[in-house]
Amino acid sequence: MTLVPKSTPYEVRKAAGIWDEYFDSLSRPMQEFVNDKVWNHIRFDPYGNESLNEPLKGLWSYNDSSNGYRIIYAVCEQCRRDRYLEVNGCDKQDCSGIPNRSVKLFACGPHPIYEEFERRNGKRRKKALGKRRQLGGR
Repeated sequence: MTLVPKSTPYEVRKAAGIWDEYFDSLSRPMQEFVNDKVWNHIRFDPYGNESLNEPLKGLWSYNDSSNGYRIIYAVCEQCRRDRYLEVNGCDKQDCSGIPNRSVKLFACGPHPIYEEFERRNGKRRKKALGKRRQLGGR
């Protein structure tokens, strides 16, 4: 399915060392499905999906009810504005050259992807969220 662009598309980036591991584990048809959703939906309307809550606050999820697959990503302008850089593992060096109108892809897979992503990244995220709260962040 191809959408007619409604607005200027956001640039798409992959979280280094994270996205490829999830994406490469998918079957070829699922990779094509995920690519279609990223390139024809998420990049044109990244805020039109589900904003995640704790423990994945600061990330978004594209949910497909037809097959239960999820795509976890961050919207760079929101990540910077709401100070989720450290929480999302985007150090200044990693994100300094990425435009605000970008989305950064983290993970994709069936619904248990939330738990899997949290298991792999939870310790770092919890530490960064705690530090963020101490500094007065939401």
